[in-house]
Order: sequence, then C-alpha cells, then structure tokens
Amino acid sequence: LAERFANLAPHACVVIGETGFGTGMNFFCAWQLFEQHAHSDARLHFVSVEKYPLGHADMARAVRLWPELAAYTEPLLAQYVAVHPGFQQFTFAEGRVTLTLLIGDVLEQLPQLDAQIDVWFLDGFAPAKNPDMWTPELFAQLARLSHLGTVLGTFTTTGWVRRSLVEAGFAMKKVPGIGKKWEVMSGAYVGPL
Repeated sequence: LAERFANLAPHACVVIGETGFGTGMNFFCAWQLFEQHAHSDARLHFVSVEKYPLGHADMARAVRLWPELAAYTEPLLAQYVAVHPGFQQFTFAEGRVTLTLLIGDVLEQLPQLDAQIDVWFLDGFAPAKNPDMWTPELFAQLARLSHLGTVLGTFTTTGWVRRSLVEAGFAMKKVPGIGKKWEVMSGAYVGPL
C-alpha cells in the first residue's frame, strides 16, 4: 500500500473495499499510511461493510487502546453517531479521505454498491466463524466491483476460499504471514476464466 500510495498522481483516488469494518483498524492504518506516502492532492476512499457495527461507547473504548492513532480515530468518533442500516459517508482531512460504511449483511449491501475497487481487505475472521459471508455470491460481487489489477488480501488460507476466488477471476497465492500467522493469501483480479 505504501508504494501504491506513493505512486498516486495528484488528484488521483485509490478505493479500498473491506468486508468487516469491526473497530476500523484497517481504515485507520490505511489512512495513516496514505497520509505518510500519498501526494497532498491525492484522495483515499475506503468502503467497508459491517453487519454488526459497534455502538459509539464500544467503538471509543476499542480505538482508544491505540492512542498513537488518535489523529485518525478521534475524527471518526466525532462523526460516528446514529449509525444505522444502509450507506453512510464520513469525510476527513479536508475532503482527502472518505469513509463509506455499508451497514448490513455483505450479500445485501455489496449488490447495491456502484464502485470500482482498487484494493480489497477481506474479513479477518476465519470462514468457519462466519460461514454465511464466505460464499460464491460474495466472490462474484468482489469480481463485479474489481478491475484488472485490483489486489486482494486476506488472512485466511482455506483451500476452498482460494479456489472460489480463482473461479471468480482472482489469481491467488499464499504469502508469508504476520506475527503468529504463518501464511496469508494475496492476489489480483485477472478477469473471468
């Protein structure tokens, strides 16, 4: 991501899509990296789906465990009120950074989205813990919203997930993991087989 952000032309926008917003850590870390590496006129649009959003108090308690991210977490907390089903948009950094939250089931929300995603972050939970999300319908939506060269990352290395992503048009491979996770998967959209 750092390299992608650094190579963004002025006024260009990178769009990151995510399944599972949770506490927003992927968003905050992406925003921090964007701020460190992107041209001052470039833009970041982060689109994330969350079926069970945290309430304001729980979100505040969670994100304040990382005070070093306060420059990113506090602006969200200031706007994170009345979160409700459907699409909600938040704007930060004088319009340079946009967060669109899609609150609801991923298989109901993504079909309503009209976007072109450059980078996908897939839910950090194992498919066994959230089997209703990891379906051919999800992978078809990821493909629909991708373009040639869209990249994808996920912590899961489950074989059937890899095969399903390949069937949807993603070239996938295992790569070294982070921390105690030995391997993760990454890939790129190459189009229908």
